[in-house]
Amino acid sequence: MELSAKRLKTYLECPRKFQFAYIDQIPSPLPASLAFGKAIHAVIEQFHIDGLDENSSIKMFRQIWRRVIEEERPIFSDRRWTPERYERLAEKILLGYINRHRFKPSPLLVEFEFVIPFGEHSFHGVIDRIDEGEGGLVVVDLKSEKSKPSKAELDTDLQFTVYTFAVNKLFGLPVEKCVYYHLRTNEELVTHRDLDRCQLVLSEVTKFVVQNLQSGFFPPNRGIQCRWCPFSFLCEQDPEWANQSPLGGNLLVPEIKRR
Repeated sequence: MELSAKRLKTYLECPRKFQFAYIDQIPSPLPASLAFGKAIHAVIEQFHIDGLDENSSIKMFRQIWRRVIEEERPIFSDRRWTPERYERLAEKILLGYINRHRFKPSPLLVEFEFVIPFGEHSFHGVIDRIDEGEGGLVVVDLKSEKSKPSKAELDTDLQFTVYTFAVNKLFGLPVEKCVYYHLRTNEELVTHRDLDRCQLVLSEVTKFVVQNLQSGFFPPNRGIQCRWCPFSFLCEQDPEWANQSPLGGNLLVPEIKRR
């Protein structure tokens, strides 16, 4: 079975959401924030590959952004965030990012896609940047959303756990640190992973998720995350969901997730 950090996190957050998204494959609208993030990532990738200047980067973003709006029809659920406001935010992000990285060494890899075996399964993912550090490789994940994770959330995030494990296995080099790069503020939030711990976490979480997938265990998990779930309207018709606490804490997940 091919897994990813996103799929594991989705199941742990809500098995029913996993079912709707990956088993039933129910189409869901593309949020404007996600479309914006994809466009920003595409421009930053070209900056590192071709050395785009500020004006070229902003021009490229506008072209991609307007094409995405026309072809993919993202949903602007927050009326305060219009396409034009996203364009202004992109200018701020790109100017800040390019000015900070213009004279720095180029990343070793950008938008690096991988598939690695993990027991009977495999992990798939795309790493935004892999840099060369003083004591090993540096995994960088670019994030364009407004909020930032807490230190506890960052230190237990499965995405960096998967990425650390994959980079070490593919390149045979230690991962010096992982960086959550908050694009809106140009802030680098650093976390570290122990390789043995990564293997333990992934083994336990993968075992838990795969066993439940194979047994068809997809209960809803009502909580605050339902506000942003594209499938919430389906769960609202389910008595099991309606009888759960709206504050969360309805589903037992592996203790390893909280370590």
